[in-house]
Order: sequence, then C-alpha cells, then structure tokens
Amino acid sequence: MIQLENWSVVISEPDYYNQYQPPESQHRCLHGIAVNHPSFPANTEVTTSDIVGVNKRLITTRSGSMYELGQPDPTYVQWCMNKGLHIPTEDCPIVDKCLKHTTPIGGSS
Repeated sequence: MIQLENWSVVISEPDYYNQYQPPESQHRCLHGIAVNHPSFPANTEVTTSDIVGVNKRLITTRSGSMYELGQPDPTYVQWCMNKGLHIPTEDCPIVDKCLKHTTPIGGSS
C-alpha cells in the first residue's frame, strides 16, 4: 500500500479547456509525499486522482489506488483550524466536511 506523508486534501486543477467549470464538478484529491509508490521514486510529491472512499486512514482514489495516510501537512492543519473545519487526527484524518471545503493546489484560500 502507498504511504502518503505531509498530505492535504486539495481541489484538482480546473479543466484547461473548461474555464467555467462549476464548483460541483471540482474533484477532491490528496496531495503529499508518496513514500512507496510503485510508479514513482521514493519521497516523490504527488497529487492523487479523486477521492472515492475513506476508511479512517485508508483512502481509495478513482484510479483504484489505496493510500495509507501518515502525518498531515502542518500548514493544512493550521488552514483547517483557521477555517473552523475538521482538524485531521490519527483516528479521523478526513471527514466529508473537509472534502467539501478544501484549498486549491498551490492556493492559500
């Protein structure tokens, strides 16, 4: 299983050809450091495909990959705190509330 460290929940980049993409069609993904991804060298920064399943620290993405979450990005944790959102914990790293309110990749919303 792929371990993801220093992770955050992000909104994928908008479709380049569809600049008027409605918010409901935006995809929530994970962004972080993949420790043992079979397709990338160790400690590669990655953004996953859409999150489709959450079982505590085990996340399934649209591509079928499964990720085990390690420690979240401290900046992401602080952002969640500032926005009054769920604070990622060991037992409950991601909840629907966080999936609906995320920061764009590279953004500081």
